[in-house]
Parts: sequence; C-alpha cells; structure tokens
Amino acid sequence: MDKKTYLTILRNELKKVGVAEIDDIINEYTDHFDSKQKLGKTEEEIANKLASPEYIAKEYAQSIDPKNTNPNYGKITMTIGLGFIDIIMVMILIVLIGWVIVLGVFSITLIVLSFLLFTNLNIVELIPYLPYYGKVLIGLSTLSLSVLSGLGTIYSFIYIKQWTKVYLRWHKNMLNNGIYPKLSLNPEKVVDKINLRLLMMISLILFGSFLIITMILLMIDANAFEFWHEWNWFQ
Repeated sequence: MDKKTYLTILRNELKKVGVAEIDDIINEYTDHFDSKQKLGKTEEEIANKLASPEYIAKEYAQSIDPKNTNPNYGKITMTIGLGFIDIIMVMILIVLIGWVIVLGVFSITLIVLSFLLFTNLNIVELIPYLPYYGKVLIGLSTLSLSVLSGLGTIYSFIYIKQWTKVYLRWHKNMLNNGIYPKLSLNPEKVVDKINLRLLMMISLILFGSFLIITMILLMIDANAFEFWHEWNWFQ
C-alpha cells in the first residue's frame, strides 16, 4: 500500500466513525511518511509498519465515543498520572536547557580568549607571560575547543528539541489509545544534513594537536618541563 492509498483509506475510515479532527490526524501521518521517506524508506515499507487505517479509526472512535456516558475513571487516572510525569519532565527539561546555555557561554568565552591571544591583548594582566608564537598556538587550540563546544551546543539543542517532541507525542498517544505514529529519538533529518559528528571529531583532533605541539614547544623554549614555573606564572 502506497502513501496516497493509505491516507485515502484512513480519511474514509475516520469519516465513517464521525471523527471531527480528520485533517489533524492526516497531517500527522503525512509528516510521518515524509520524514521516513527522507531516510530512504519506501512508501510500502512505511505503510506496512503502521497500524491499519481501520484499526486507527476504530481506536480513535473508542476514545471519543459519545455514547459512553459513564465516567472514564481509567482516563482520569491516566491524566493525573501524566500530570505528575509532566512535572518531572519539565524539571529535567530545565536542567537540559541550562546545560545548553552553559555550553554556549563556554564556547563564546573561548572565542573571546582566542581573540585576546591572537591580538596580544592582555586585559588587566589576566594572561600570564607567553612568547607570541605560544599565544597563537594556544589561541588556535582554544578556538578549536570553542568550535567543539559550539557544535556540542547545537547537537544538544537538536536532541533536546527532538526528545521534547517524542515526549509530547507519547503523551498524546497515552490519551488517545496510541493512534498517532511514534517519533524517533534521533533527529535524523537534521543530523544527516549537518554531519555534526564528523565536525566535532575534527575539532577535537585539532584541539588536541595544537595543545600538544604548544606544550612541547614551550618546554623547549623554557628548557624545562614545568615551563610555567620558569616564567613565574603563579607568583
């Protein structure tokens, strides 16, 4: 069954059971097909992994059955339980957002430090003595680290955004008998377009390489392994 056939049957089945939010449901499944197709899945493969349109319509109809006049204590209990889970998830989300902010600020700080090293500026004598080539090499190292942390900030933000969508979809399914397609924990579309893993690996290698080269050259220049003592950094 291809995408058009699946969605057409689903729309017809939803009409049969008198569902009012047909367009919203169809849009959800259309987005699901589109996202999976971008990952190389065929329409038939995607349709085969989904529940049948008849089953989806039946489940949705049961969740909104107007003939059910008795209090749905199970759904009330589910809503209360989800409310407690929501509180926990909001707290976790605040912590994760805080992590992204800290990582972003760290990246910006490293960029400023790199600029100071490249330009040989020493505001209120914060940077200890270094030969200029050492400042340039350390500047390149910190710049690489800033790129690494910046990419980590982007990477973290993308995943937190995707996990939030997954949780909201799960929450929606819990209240609607699981009629909506599940979302992947991995934000494949964005990560595939921007190969963040490769960029992060390159930044890490550059950071380590510049740092090691700098340490070796400074040891040779100071004629001592602990060059910071020779140049009285901590006095």
